[in-house]
Amino acid sequence: MYVRSWKKGSKILIASIVKSVRIGKKVKQEIIVYLGEVIEEQLPYLKATYAKNKFTTEGKGASTIDSFAKTFENQGGKIPAIENVSCDMSPAFISGN
Repeated sequence: MYVRSWKKGSKILIASIVKSVRIGKKVKQEIIVYLGEVIEEQLPYLKATYAKNKFTTEGKGASTIDSFAKTFENQGGKIPAIENVSCDMSPAFISGN
């Protein structure tokens, strides 16, 4: 599944969550959820939510967060808009091993 967006007219942006379905030799997108009108700033967050590969990186410490921030901004995200973060805090991660 992924987010598909298109413009309706010159200013209205529409989005849906779709999946690819093979029908014979053709591949078509089947709408799973119609999201309706969205604003441009919402698209990076919607796409990240339904992306097949979430952000992953090796390492620990500030360099890991810096790597995430650069990737996120390169994909159109705005750091000040982040309200919650979830990360692996297993005992091995916490101890630094």
